[in-house]
Amino acid sequence: MFRTIQFKNNLIIFLAVLSIHIYGASKIQAQQITTYTVTNTNTDGEGSLQKAIATSNTLTEGEKRITFAIPDTDPNYQNGVWTISIESTQSAILNNNITVDGFSQQGSSPNQTPHKPDQVLKIAINILNGSWNIQGNNNTLRGLDIITPVNTDSSIPNLIITGDSNIISDSFIGINSTQECPRNPDKVVIVTGKNNIIQSSTAIGCASNVSGNYSIEMNGTGTIRNSYINTNAHLEKLSGNGILVNAEEGDVYIENNIISGNSDSLLINSVSTGTQPTIQITNNFFGTNFSRSAILNTGQIYITGNYPDNPITSFSFTDNVITNNTSGEPLENFPLSYPSEMPGVLILNSVVQATISNNSFIHLYGHAFFLYADDYIPTEQNTLFVSVSKNTFSDIRGSAMVFYEPVSKSKTVLSENTVANTALLGIDRELNELTANDEGDVDQITNFPIITNATTDGKILNLEGFSRAGSKVEVYSTTNSTLFVSGELRSGFASGQQFIGSFVEGSAEDTDSSVGYYIIPPSDTDWTTYKGIYVGRDTTEKFKVALPLSQPLAIGSYITTTATLNSTTSEFSPSKPVILYSITLTSTPSIAPSQSPSSTPTPTPGPTGIQPSPTPSVTPYAVPTLKPTLIPIQRTVVPTTTIKPTPTSIPVVLGATAPTQNQPTLVKDYRNYFYFLLLLLLPVLIYFLRKMLKQFMTKHNSDTNNIIV
Repeated sequence: MFRTIQFKNNLIIFLAVLSIHIYGASKIQAQQITTYTVTNTNTDGEGSLQKAIATSNTLTEGEKRITFAIPDTDPNYQNGVWTISIESTQSAILNNNITVDGFSQQGSSPNQTPHKPDQVLKIAINILNGSWNIQGNNNTLRGLDIITPVNTDSSIPNLIITGDSNIISDSFIGINSTQECPRNPDKVVIVTGKNNIIQSSTAIGCASNVSGNYSIEMNGTGTIRNSYINTNAHLEKLSGNGILVNAEEGDVYIENNIISGNSDSLLINSVSTGTQPTIQITNNFFGTNFSRSAILNTGQIYITGNYPDNPITSFSFTDNVITNNTSGEPLENFPLSYPSEMPGVLILNSVVQATISNNSFIHLYGHAFFLYADDYIPTEQNTLFVSVSKNTFSDIRGSAMVFYEPVSKSKTVLSENTVANTALLGIDRELNELTANDEGDVDQITNFPIITNATTDGKILNLEGFSRAGSKVEVYSTTNSTLFVSGELRSGFASGQQFIGSFVEGSAEDTDSSVGYYIIPPSDTDWTTYKGIYVGRDTTEKFKVALPLSQPLAIGSYITTTATLNSTTSEFSPSKPVILYSITLTSTPSIAPSQSPSSTPTPTPGPTGIQPSPTPSVTPYAVPTLKPTLIPIQRTVVPTTTIKPTPTSIPVVLGATAPTQNQPTLVKDYRNYFYFLLLLLLPVLIYFLRKMLKQFMTKHNSDTNNIIV
């Protein structure tokens, strides 16, 4: 009995000590956060932002928070916004772990709607005689409108971040509360520190329209995501260009932004520092909003640098939308006479490896994607490799994909791209000209396939033709067979509009293992010459394949192909019209169900593989065909054998019911419920035990005091 009471007392003491420890730890944690509240818009003094920053800069331990509680009777309250003017020299954040929270002011609210900057900002910070400098680490600015006076020198940006791991969130920078530009600096934000983040519906813009001026200049490393660059909350294009990345310190990530620009929406410059950074551009909208309903206009995405010893190690451009580049600059430095606008994406002598995938290039006034690596100096370690796959190109004034690179030191693989409505070529390997095939493929620009026959019954596409040994052939359908080359209309070439499938020449699915050659007969204008353009000749392997169709081809469709060999993809091949056919069968006398067929039709090869005899005749799709007679097939009924399971002996327990075989009895285990209930009732039990113990001790003391001697 005594031991039980002692155990209970020890348990009570343990629980009490644990509670005190938890309470004390939370209190200590709370004491590590120092909050300073701004109560007026004065330039300095008690209750001012200057005083709050100065105090926060002197504290060395814990987190510092600056909040706002300014009354609407303040003299600098106008149109629902409190404007705080502060000298640049007094606004610098020198310390670490400081949060300036504009959303603490009454009436403000963070962003509520995805893909729309609808945050309500009530605190405007007007930086006098300079920029707001964030020199410390791990600081956060949120819910603020950061502006500078109209008469500030244009060379002074609004915000400079030199510290590391700082966060700018849900703010407007360079844009006032009415979403206008009070001034046009050369740069709005300059970031030189590492691992800084600009995020969460932050809108930055209003740089001047002078070439070389940008809303953000990223000289360090970090991330720009979920923001609006060179556009305001009304999704209106602002002056200046978008983002300048000087890749000199390390990796940069640009994700889920709306970006507009004058001549450049995004300029990535490879700077020689030996870092060889990684650049990832993902899920951004250049020239439009997330619903693609706004027309913002955009400049080019330009990746450049002439540092073969320190290139961008990896450049990834995926899941972006690029549209409306109506104001690009002429291609004065490139040997092109048409078109005169800059490309949507231009890579110039700057990368080792680039991945361009799942992007939408729409309504562009120049080439959509242009790899220009003529001056690239590759090494054994820096072989240029570019993958362009699963992109959509539509309404392109120039060519969809243009490549000009040293083929002996480059690998350019193109796969499953959709190309529609291009003025020039879908794939251009020779700067605005068709590249003729050559004997033996000596020029290392992969010869495109030649299709000699294309037929379909709606389910299977049968192809015959020529392609280099071991090449991967991708097959596309298209409804267009004309394009412009050097400003002249050409017929017979078209770009792939819909990817059908692929095969490898010489594989098991290729049933033609012979070798042949194609040459240009003077009278043949079907698939060898196109208005004087020499397609070329080659002695190479033949192919014959049958590809399944996920859906029937439209009447009037053409087939075009590409070939990839040694990690280099050809231009699109000459397009071939598809012959649609149906099968006509001669009717056969019916066979009664009780009779056995006197003979079995012998299968013979047909256009789609194996067809029943007699041999079907191939007729044009529009010609009416005879319906085959249905032949009933006698069914043989196979008796079903029922297998009875062998009964197994089940031990019988007196007082219990034996479970039926194959239906096991479910026994519910209530122990977990009991333990959970006991845990819930434990405080109550401890309370009553303590009360009983107290009553027992009181009675024991009373009995002791009442002993009669």
